[in-house]
Amino acid sequence: MTIFDEIRAYLKKTGITQAELGRAITRDRGFITKLVNEQLLLTPEREAMIRKFIFDNPDYCPAPTPVIRYDPSGSGIGVAGNPDLWMKDAAIGSAMLLKALRRYYAARAAA
Repeated sequence: MTIFDEIRAYLKKTGITQAELGRAITRDRGFITKLVNEQLLLTPEREAMIRKFIFDNPDYCPAPTPVIRYDPSGSGIGVAGNPDLWMKDAAIGSAMLLKALRRYYAARAAA
């Protein structure tokens, strides 16, 4: 069985992606993909590193991605993640912009 067969079997068994496996082994999401596409040379050290990870982590499951929650920021940041904040933050942002215009460009803001 080649290392690539072992990788495929491990991915199928654990249900993770090549990117997750690459990140877990080397912190490089493209590591496994580059090996499969022959963009990286498969050295004995890399092969041993992959086999060691597979042997040491038979039931590997990556940590869940944290849920990002947005609170009203008062600056317009975070409105893309929560459309309910759009009107409130847009009004605050507009008021801040108008205040800055009046302060630094008084002649233009008066028109």
